[in-house]
Amino acid sequence: MDNLLKSRISKGEKAYYASEYILPLLKTYEKEMLLSLEKGENIRKLHGMAYIIKKINDDIKRDISHGEDAKKMMINKSVNKE
Repeated sequence: MDNLLKSRISKGEKAYYASEYILPLLKTYEKEMLLSLEKGENIRKLHGMAYIIKKINDDIKRDISHGEDAKKMMINKSVNKE
């Protein structure tokens, strides 16, 4: 159980640091997609790109959330031992 929690904490921390670089980049792509849509770009292509951006964003947020939850569980576990 401890290894699982440590793994989730580690993954959450990595996702947090990655989000500082990736999330602003995703916002830029979102703006570019809107401009492409205004120019008449193929909506199917843009829909696929939008899905990928949303999936990456959701995965990052999920990993961060799981890491925070794992930290809380580790703290509770150590408090209960005392």
